[in-house]
Amino acid sequence: MACAQSPYRSLQIAEKNTDYCLTHFEQHFKPLLFNTHAYISGHHLSGLLLIKEMPDSSIRVVFSNEMGLKYFDFEYSHSKFKVIYCIHQLNRKIVLNLLRKDLGLLIGEDIDFTRGKILQSGDEYFYSFIKGKEQTYYVTDKTCTELKRIEQAYHNTKKVIMNFKGFTGSFADSVYIAHQTFDFNISLRKLER
Repeated sequence: MACAQSPYRSLQIAEKNTDYCLTHFEQHFKPLLFNTHAYISGHHLSGLLLIKEMPDSSIRVVFSNEMGLKYFDFEYSHSKFKVIYCIHQLNRKIVLNLLRKDLGLLIGEDIDFTRGKILQSGDEYFYSFIKGKEQTYYVTDKTCTELKRIEQAYHNTKKVIMNFKGFTGSFADSVYIAHQTFDFNISLRKLER
């Protein structure tokens, strides 16, 4: 049996000196509200996900059902993560870690967009950030006007792919988060308020 090859082996250093255009995708969250569907190990949850920057610059992420009952309430504050509330069924270490990482990627938590390596494959630019054994790729179009997806890999094996569609301003109209090694997917569709 042959060793698996990295899906990133064809990436090359960007040909031109591309500035870090990702900074215009950094969020200063006015409240964002999403119609949300989450599929976790055969279980389906649906409701509203609210992302809001608080006066102390922390970011709160609250997921509740259509009746207003909370599934979870998380706080991201200066590279720290806090569970304010989580229902018993989701309050498992593996699920909380996946949610923390997924939502952290979505809000750009703990990423310095001015650092990293710029790689290219065809008409896509891959902005690569390494943290420990994990590598995160923010993938944009050639003009860097649209964030197409975020991919997270561990030892060059894709673990999470976050696809974005319909950018208006600095945030996508819809997001689909798909785990490659765990039965866990999240679908978000932005609601206008």
